[in-house]
Amino acid sequence: MQRLKPLPKPARSDAVLAAVFLENATVKAAAAEWAADQGFDNQALHAIAIAIELLLKSYLLNVATDDVWNRANIGHDLAKALHYSAQAGLALRMTQVRSHGSSRRQYGFTNRGDGPPLETGAGSMSFPDAHAFAFSLATTLMAVIVIFRAGDGTLSVTPANEYDGDVSEIVHEVDPFAP
Repeated sequence: MQRLKPLPKPARSDAVLAAVFLENATVKAAAAEWAADQGFDNQALHAIAIAIELLLKSYLLNVATDDVWNRANIGHDLAKALHYSAQAGLALRMTQVRSHGSSRRQYGFTNRGDGPPLETGAGSMSFPDAHAFAFSLATTLMAVIVIFRAGDGTLSVTPANEYDGDVSEIVHEVDPFAP
């Protein structure tokens, strides 16, 4: 992990936003449970990753940081959120999560090469499935999402600002702000 900035001194906090993040984490955890019950493993993994991120950020918002600091220093990086939460005093036992996956939240149905491959049949995702997932992700995150063809030929979904591949591999773009 790159050198990280220390937590802000004096500590900042935003209890109101922390409560919102906690409520959103609860909703995402319920969505993950529903998706798992339906056999939608990738959607369940995605939703639980968001729930974990929201829980960690809720903790940080209560005791150490504000949203501006979190956006600038954590973004959607679970390893950073975990690091800063531990620095702020949260005792966690998440070594399995950290050692078996990417530090970045996995948005897609395939891995971008920075962690182990997902085991849920990435090659079986059709374009309609990818589009539905991208639309759901775009409206959840309120961010532009791209569907791209990975090196192995499978489709994957990621926020446009995190896509670092060849533009010619982009199959479709979903913009939640488009009319």
